[in-house]
Amino acid sequence: MEVISPDTSSKDRGEKFRYYLTIPSLQEYISIDSEKISVESYCRGEGRMWLYYPYTTGDIITSSSIEFEFPIEMLYDGVVVETEEKHYN
Repeated sequence: MEVISPDTSSKDRGEKFRYYLTIPSLQEYISIDSEKISVESYCRGEGRMWLYYPYTTGDIITSSSIEFEFPIEMLYDGVVVETEEKHYN
């Protein structure tokens, strides 16, 4: 699991993430957004395939590598995050 901050977002989601995917023993990578309730999970599939699971408010996060489930709100308990929804035209 990794907390993504605005200052490191570009590197964390780019070069660093690509490196993680090359680690043979890595079975799951979960990134936690520090500014809004948003979590992304990547689980190793067959061959070079990675399965992507996005989570947001109200979702239950499932970590298959450690066989654990928890509500996303558990990660943000006591944390002030952006709650205003953005609307795009």
